[in-house]
Amino acid sequence: MAGRCKARFAVAALTAAGMTVSWTCDDTAGRGITLNGQGDYSSIQTAVNDAKQGDVIFIPNGRYGEKIDARDISDLTFIGESSNRTIIERGVDGGSGFIARNLGFENGGIYGVVSVSAYGSRFTGTGVEANIAWILEGNVFACGGSGGAAVKKGQSFSRLAYNDILDCGNTAVTAYFGISEVVANRINDTRGLAIDYWVDGGGLGLVEDNEFRDNIDGALAGGHPMRYSGPGDLGGGTLGSRGRNIFVGNGIPVIHGVTGSYPVKTSAKFNYWGTTDPAEIAAMVRDCSDTPSLGCIDTSEFLTEEPLVPRGADAWPGRQALDEEVAALKAASLAAGGGITLFARDDTP
Repeated sequence: MAGRCKARFAVAALTAAGMTVSWTCDDTAGRGITLNGQGDYSSIQTAVNDAKQGDVIFIPNGRYGEKIDARDISDLTFIGESSNRTIIERGVDGGSGFIARNLGFENGGIYGVVSVSAYGSRFTGTGVEANIAWILEGNVFACGGSGGAAVKKGQSFSRLAYNDILDCGNTAVTAYFGISEVVANRINDTRGLAIDYWVDGGGLGLVEDNEFRDNIDGALAGGHPMRYSGPGDLGGGTLGSRGRNIFVGNGIPVIHGVTGSYPVKTSAKFNYWGTTDPAEIAAMVRDCSDTPSLGCIDTSEFLTEEPLVPRGADAWPGRQALDEEVAALKAASLAAGGGITLFARDDTP
C-alpha cells in the first residue's frame, strides 16, 4: 500500500564535492490517522480495530489500498481531509449507521449492513449499497459508464439530496421500498433508469428541484428517468413538493407508473419538460391513460421556462460546516504527529 512519506535527512556534510544530502521515504511512518482526535495510526483498519460505537476516525490525504471491515461497529464515522485526495481504493464494509464524510472512493464503495450516510464524498465506479436505508447528501457519483450509484433494499427514511450522479451504465438509483426525499440532485447521462422505485406500498415521497437530463438508454423500461410504485409528489401534491424538476433530453416515457396498490393520482405539476405543448408532455408519461391498471399522473400545470434552482454537489448547503469540521480534525492530526509530513506520495486521484 502506498504510504505517506516523511522527509529524513540522513547526511548533511561539507566535502570536497560539496554538500551531500540523502532523502528517504519511510512508508512505515504514521499517517496522522486519528481516532477521536488521538493517536497516529499507520492504517485505517488499525484505527477501526480500536474503535467503538460512535467514534470518529480522521483520515489525511493519501491513497489507502485497504479493504476496510467495520461491520462490527455501529455509528462509526470516517472523515477525510479531501474528497479528491483522500482515496480509499477497495471500499468499506460498514456496520449499522456507518457515516462517510469528505472521502474519495475508487473501485470499491460502501456496503452498509443496515444503513449508510455519505456527505460531501466522491465515488468513482462503485457507489453505495445499504440493506435498509441511506442518507446521501452533497456527493459526486461518477459511474464512468458502468454500474449504478446507489441501492437500498429496506424500508426506512432515506434522503437523496444535492448529489451529482453522472454517466451510470444501468439504473443509477434503485430503491426497493421507495425514497422519502429526492431534492436538488443532478442525475444525467444514465444508460438505464435514473431512479427506480420498487415494491408496491413503498413508493416515493417528495421530489423537487432535480435535474434529469439525457437519461436515454433504458435498461428496464425504455430510457425514462423515473418509474414509481406509489403516489408520491413530483410537484403540487399533498406532500408539499414545489416541483421545479427538469426533464430534458430523456427517452420516452419520462415517467412510468407501475401497477400497484396506489391507483390514486400522483401530482407532477410545476415541472419543466422542454416543451409547452400539453400533448407532448402527456406523451412523456405512461400512466392510467395508457393502461388502466397503472396509477394516474397529473401534469396539467407545468413551467414554461427552465427553473434556475441550485442543484448538485456544488450547491450543497452543508459544505461550509463540513469544511470547518475537517479543519478541526486536521489540527488534531497535526498535534498527534501527522503534521510533520512534508509530502505525500500517490495522494492525488
